[in-house]
Amino acid sequence: MDAAAAVAAAVARSSKGCYYVRVEVPDHYGADCVLHWGVENWLMPPKACQPPHSELHGERAVRTPFSPLGFMPVQPDPSEQQQAAASTADDSDTPNTAAAPAAAQPVQLYAGVPEGTPWCVTLVFPEVICPERFVFVLHQLGSDAWVRDHGTNFSLQLRSPCLGGLVEGVLAAEAGYEQWGLLHRLQRVVELLDNAEAAGAAGMSFVFTWLRLSSNRLLDWQRCFSYQPRDITWAQQQVAERMTEKARSSSDPAVRMYARMIMRKLSRGGGNGDEIRMGILNIMRDHGIKEGSRGGLDEPFLEQWHQKLHQATSPEDVIIAEAYLAFLHSANHDDWWRVLADNGLSKGQIESWEQPITALPMHLPQLIPPIQHYHWVLKTCHSGAELDTALTCAQGFVDPDLRCCCRNCHIVTNAPAAGAAHAVGCTFLIKRSRHRPGLKYN
Repeated sequence: MDAAAAVAAAVARSSKGCYYVRVEVPDHYGADCVLHWGVENWLMPPKACQPPHSELHGERAVRTPFSPLGFMPVQPDPSEQQQAAASTADDSDTPNTAAAPAAAQPVQLYAGVPEGTPWCVTLVFPEVICPERFVFVLHQLGSDAWVRDHGTNFSLQLRSPCLGGLVEGVLAAEAGYEQWGLLHRLQRVVELLDNAEAAGAAGMSFVFTWLRLSSNRLLDWQRCFSYQPRDITWAQQQVAERMTEKARSSSDPAVRMYARMIMRKLSRGGGNGDEIRMGILNIMRDHGIKEGSRGGLDEPFLEQWHQKLHQATSPEDVIIAEAYLAFLHSANHDDWWRVLADNGLSKGQIESWEQPITALPMHLPQLIPPIQHYHWVLKTCHSGAELDTALTCAQGFVDPDLRCCCRNCHIVTNAPAAGAAHAVGCTFLIKRSRHRPGLKYN
């Protein structure tokens, strides 16, 4: 089991106003783990809230060991400790070159713990000093590994957030962080989404504005930082799933409305992020195109695009694939620039990226089939709001009648004479079919 999936955390508020936080891990993790935690955006928690045996870690975090649920530590008998120490001293006075001294036996703090007992840390926050948010990660001491919530900090919302603090934290990151980009932004959205929901319409409207600025490329997508395709596709999926949950089940109608508005510009995420990384390499290798130190046909455009895909893939790569296909069909670079411009990308923009694309593509029509497939791979990760991608991905989750309607909608909207009226008509049919009596969803 994934270590992150094995972590369980919950918060409860007592009738007296105290907030109780419990973090649990399975028994095979507990003895080797410590809870590395803080409050808000990694601030030092109040001393009164730090459990026994906790240790300060720097100026912003506390480390607390786990203990078996329902068990108290067994304190060693002082007389036994003195006898053990005296015995060790006597042994050291006796010359013995034949055998090395025996290693000291570790003290067993917990005795008689049944197998399968979860290990936990329980924290108590009195209401007067309770923070808004509790953040944590796990540190596995034996392997020196850090367990995070799929690349982000685990977090629990304790009290209703102050919207001003949420906004100030985002503004500080966007304006001041040296390493920042689309991946960090999506990870921060996952961390703050519950806070935004708790703040109501004002909080969700801020997230909507923030992500709309990002989707319109008015915020940096990459600033002194590179990431792998699987990281960005996972972050996109997490944001999409969390936002879908808010749109479906939030008790606040304004939150549901803003969540639906936000989803219009979200990437679908998920899919196979490694297929983005390996797909372009396989195309280049299968067709004898030079890649790195590997010999072959020198095609600078594909080499530059390959570098961008490996280090900073984004929804812009879907546009690049479409422009490349238009050029491969026509052998006219005007079509390359036309498709880029129609989708909001200019020559100056693509040349200013940290992995710039400065070369014009070569006409290699034999690449049309593999690039068409690769275009689809990119769309399944980056273009979830696009109608044909959404319809195709939804067909396995609906009943046969609605699946047929989706298929017809897909065919009609991709016909040469299709227009907005066709798309609107098909969308209306799908929405009407959702409310037909007896219609069931798989």
